Amino acid sequence: KQSESSHLGDCPICLLPLPLYHDEFTLMGCCSKIICRGCEIADRLREKEANHLHHACPFCRHPIPETEEESDKDVMKRVEKNDPDAMTTIGRTHYERGEWGCF
Repeated sequence: KQSESSHLGDCPICLLPLPLYHDEFTLMGCCSKIICRGCEIADRLREKEANHLHHACPFCRHPIPETEEESDKDVMKRVEKNDPDAMTTIGRTHYERGEWGCF
């Protein structure tokens, strides 16, 4: 039996509880929506089948950044707006990279 929810809430697309491990879901840096890996893969397959679509956020249609620097800029824009999910993500990213100082 699947749990009713997790502390992260539910995926806004499929409404299933988000996984507990951060590598099993995706934070969209442009709008700070968290989606499960299955919904991310389904969106990529839909875009691939349509051939003319570029990979974009399923919520705000902002193009997905191609470089890590572009992605960091998108997340930092959300941090500047005091978005707690973006703050958590940028903190985790710096921790995983071993960047212990101020950014």
